[in-house]
Amino acid sequence: MAESIGSFIHKKVKAKGLSDKQVAGYFNISPSTLRKYYPLKDMYISKIIEFCELLDEDLILDYYYNKEPLKGFRKRDMEKHQQELAELRMMLEQTKEMVGQLQKHIATQNDLIVLQKREIQRIEKAR
Repeated sequence: MAESIGSFIHKKVKAKGLSDKQVAGYFNISPSTLRKYYPLKDMYISKIIEFCELLDEDLILDYYYNKEPLKGFRKRDMEKHQQELAELRMMLEQTKEMVGQLQKHIATQNDLIVLQKREIQRIEKAR
């Protein structure tokens, strides 16, 4: 069975070395009221945010990151980004190829210009 949000938060509180009295004082509630949060399977987001602030951790991301529907959303986003990245890499390779071809074309044009200038000079000398 999956860990509840309450027990997840309780473990985080204990890991920080905070007592129930300290946490209850932060929320301005009694320690017995605080202990009622720990078995909860669901909790208001506003309360989770308060725990985030107290613990200076992103509990929302830590707890829900690998749970549905966020896991599915993340997977779809990752697949979309990977597809876009593959398309961009392909476009970059095509662009590099075009730049290479254009550089060769420019070099050929420059060679032709040099030859034409030589030919013009040769004709002018022959006059």
